[in-house]
Amino acid sequence: MSWAMVASAAIGAGGTIAGGYLSGRGGGSSGGTNNTGFNLPEYQLDPYYGSSQETLSGFGTNLLQGKPGSYFGPIGEIGGKLFEDVLAKGKRDISRTVTEDFARRNVRGARGANVIGKQVADYSKDARFTDMLRALEGRKFLLGTGADILGGVRSGSLAQTGLRSQFDLGRSKLQLGYAELAMKEKEAKGSMWSNILSSVIGAGAKLGSAYLTSGGGGSSGDGGYGDFQADYGSGGGYSFSDINM
Repeated sequence: MSWAMVASAAIGAGGTIAGGYLSGRGGGSSGGTNNTGFNLPEYQLDPYYGSSQETLSGFGTNLLQGKPGSYFGPIGEIGGKLFEDVLAKGKRDISRTVTEDFARRNVRGARGANVIGKQVADYSKDARFTDMLRALEGRKFLLGTGADILGGVRSGSLAQTGLRSQFDLGRSKLQLGYAELAMKEKEAKGSMWSNILSSVIGAGAKLGSAYLTSGGGGSSGDGGYGDFQADYGSGGGYSFSDINM
């Protein structure tokens, strides 16, 4: 094999190696959507956030619509079953108390019935009026509670939106930073390969020149192949072992 063929092969190999590198991704790792080789963080939402927001929103809406449910219904109910049960017990207590008092005093006739009737009527009237005032206050309380609940739901949603926006903004900045870092790395590796390619082409050119001027040989110092060995032999210039693939 002539040294001209060796020089041509060296130049061709250098071009092939550099061309293969430059036509690829430039050293970036595979995988990922950002093509930088870095994994970007994903937003983590509280697993209970959605269900709690939905529950509170529905409950608050029902309170504003006057539908607190069977458990909380008596708070704003006027003359409901619970009230009627308590009222009936109060009437029985009045009747028993008057009857026992009249028996001790040996009072007979219609007088006892009249007294019982009057006390029961007064008690019932006062109790129903008080119950109405209580129910109105209860409805006011339920209205305020429903408004507060929906206000909390809205505030929670706004806070969650703000947190997500900040996260997305930070993630975008991080992605841009990774892209810039990957670009700088690619440019640095491209420059390295350019230097290697220039060295390989120069070595091949000098080898060919050495062959042509020395007739295929020559010693060191005559500008021929000997000088090539001195410059690109062991310990000088680049060798293929220096190339980090």
